[in-house]
Amino acid sequence: RQKGIDNDAVKILAPFLAKMTVLEFLDLSGNSIGNEGAKSLAPVLAKMPALEQLYLHENNIGDEGVKALAPFLANMPVLEGLNLSENKFGNEGAKALGPILTKVPALKDFRFGGIYPYTVMV
Repeated sequence: RQKGIDNDAVKILAPFLAKMTVLEFLDLSGNSIGNEGAKSLAPVLAKMPALEQLYLHENNIGDEGVKALAPFLANMPVLEGLNLSENKFGNEGAKALGPILTKVPALKDFRFGGIYPYTVMV
């Protein structure tokens, strides 16, 4: 079942999002951006220094998508909340993401989890 914004739509939106330098909250949850959409979104994050909340849960993002996002997350000094719940990444994505989390100084709320009935908060 296709939901809302897919990877092609993210590619179209990316140049416009990159110009939103004062955006504080970005919620793309419940879509189908997948790995390719995450790869398109990743470099845009570097141009959003004011982003405090990033919600990407339920987007079919796998290991490759998380690997693309991780290095850009490390350079987000005011990011307080990150939600990657209900995606499809596993050990490889977690290995890429784990070390980055300690480099996000303002991070207060990190959510991830797959099919489990709980959300982990750090």
